[in-house]
Amino acid sequence: MSPFETFKKTCQAELQTILPERVSAIDWSTERLNLTRADGLQKLLNHAACNSSWHRQRLEAIDLNTLTPDDLTALPTMNKQDVQANFDAISTDPKVTKAWCGKYLAAGEFYTDGTYCILASGGSSGQPGIQVYNPNAAIQFAAASFRGGIRYAARQKLPPSDPSKQFWIVAAVGAAHPTRVIPPLLGISGENLHSITDPFEELVATLNQKQPKQLMIYSSFLGRLIEAQLAGTLNISPDVISVTSETPSQPDIARAKEIFNCRISSNWGSMEFGTMGLSSQFEDGHLLSDDMLIIEAVNENNEAVKPGENATKLLITNLYNTTLPLIRYELTDQLIIYNHPAVCHSNLRAASWVEGRNEDHFIYGDAVTGKEIHVHAHLFRHVLEHTPGVIEYQVRQTFKGAEIFVITRAKANFDNCNLQSTLASDLENIGLTGASVAVYIVPSIERTSAQKIRRFIPLSQ
Repeated sequence: MSPFETFKKTCQAELQTILPERVSAIDWSTERLNLTRADGLQKLLNHAACNSSWHRQRLEAIDLNTLTPDDLTALPTMNKQDVQANFDAISTDPKVTKAWCGKYLAAGEFYTDGTYCILASGGSSGQPGIQVYNPNAAIQFAAASFRGGIRYAARQKLPPSDPSKQFWIVAAVGAAHPTRVIPPLLGISGENLHSITDPFEELVATLNQKQPKQLMIYSSFLGRLIEAQLAGTLNISPDVISVTSETPSQPDIARAKEIFNCRISSNWGSMEFGTMGLSSQFEDGHLLSDDMLIIEAVNENNEAVKPGENATKLLITNLYNTTLPLIRYELTDQLIIYNHPAVCHSNLRAASWVEGRNEDHFIYGDAVTGKEIHVHAHLFRHVLEHTPGVIEYQVRQTFKGAEIFVITRAKANFDNCNLQSTLASDLENIGLTGASVAVYIVPSIERTSAQKIRRFIPLSQ
């Protein structure tokens, strides 16, 4: 067997046990959830201390047995730069080195020798990264991605889904992105997988032909599908559209619910942690993967923020993937963990949709006042996502404002002068003297190697 077939066979055997457990975990009691997290934490810390020289040095002065998932403040944090610089010392498997992974990535062999699969980020946050998954961890990753839909269907007594009616728009062939690497392990391939880099007209024609009931896409692709459906070139009636890989546009989600008359599911994930938040499909927002991860919402000083408050960033500990242990790993995704339980009565914590990342924010130096001016991405996002005719956009910071590239709906009555003046005025109102904004209509926006669109690019990049 090929390395892929070997890896897939092991994954399929693991799936029979893991998938039911991951689905049932959404409804575990608080007591069982707490016991599972505490046990997972102890196993992770002991494994890391015994098998990772980097973690051993960082943890040797800490009494690991006293730590609980509710208080990890005694542990140091880590970030993407740490992993980049210390990959081999962090790894708990001597053969899994940066060079070993790089060899397989360069050859496009993402299932290595059949013992691991490799995922690589597209660097949408400025720095690409690598993570490895053995078959058990890979299937944990996969099961967490679609368990919300399985639970919803069971609760609503919906008929079993038809695999032939699934349609995935994923990363290009050759990209070590989860949407390209994970689905084949579940038997999803061939006519069910289509690349986001395929000509849009071809994708629309195929969608019209196949009439999928379950549609999995990049978040940035939703706007284009909406416009095609409105224009009459697309004519589909899916039961559910699942968006992933990028921060979803809330106006697009609201419009899609109305136009397609279907459920919209958002899978908040990353190649480091898999699914961090899943849609229950009973309410907007996410259920956090509290059975698999420890997610701490913190401010800029790594101090816990209260439920209901905005988190500046997150510290995440991966309990299920121990080959390259990520313990209190800094992630700049921003969201609000609610102070109320989920509507569907899950004991997993309920949270908002992801609202962007720290690095999406721009910092300007005002020449008149000499002050630093911090501009949240929402200043641009709120206006652009509510401007009729705008399908997709990218904002590039300039010294005095921004250059904005937009894809617009065909024949849209798009007023870029009004958009420019509105955004320039908004920047002036928060203190940027002489703000200037230029808006350009373009046929396409460059994507990363993982086919993500970087919507906000600071001046330093």
